[in-house]
Amino acid sequence: MDRTWRNTAVALAAAAVALLAAACGGGGSSKNTSTPSGTQSPSAQATAFATPLVNGNALTSLKGYAVTFPQGWKVRANLINTSDATVDAFFEPAPAQTTPGQVQANISVNCQVIRAATPEEFLSASATRTAQLPQDKSISVSETRVSGVKATAFRYRFESAQDPTSPKLEKQDVVFSNDKCDWTITLATPADQFDKYKPTFDAFLASFKLT
Repeated sequence: MDRTWRNTAVALAAAAVALLAAACGGGGSSKNTSTPSGTQSPSAQATAFATPLVNGNALTSLKGYAVTFPQGWKVRANLINTSDATVDAFFEPAPAQTTPGQVQANISVNCQVIRAATPEEFLSASATRTAQLPQDKSISVSETRVSGVKATAFRYRFESAQDPTSPKLEKQDVVFSNDKCDWTITLATPADQFDKYKPTFDAFLASFKLT
């Protein structure tokens, strides 16, 4: 595993854990203008990233993107920061009545600022990582475009390899690159609910603009 792939895998793994914990624990209830927070690796200081501008359900980030997120959803800006990657997250509103382990649908935007040598290498590493992680099941691959840039989408079921009682999810990683970041947009729902949220996810991706 080369350094870029390892860094990407660590950032995405940290994001997956944080998102699952937040989505199960009311993490979407924070205010839209959250202050930066970070997770540090033992060997590297987390990079500070500016809080984005949020106006209603429109977000503009100095990381290099703007997006319209679903009405009523909550923003967790800079939910994960490492020395070379940063993740913003968006959560659907928590229901009035929740049950233990209930997961909110969510979207995360991962900007890997230390980039692979080429977009093709980033795509190859993403495909290999997705295929080799034991919690990723029933993987399918399709081509799409985000902000006019060619992208690849990996859709799969997420089932914890260590904890069979952990909530099962349906996820899609949309990966692409530009001169600022190697990007991974992850769309996640409880198991068997992805198609219900697909119009919401499609609208988010259609509104996503690289700046």
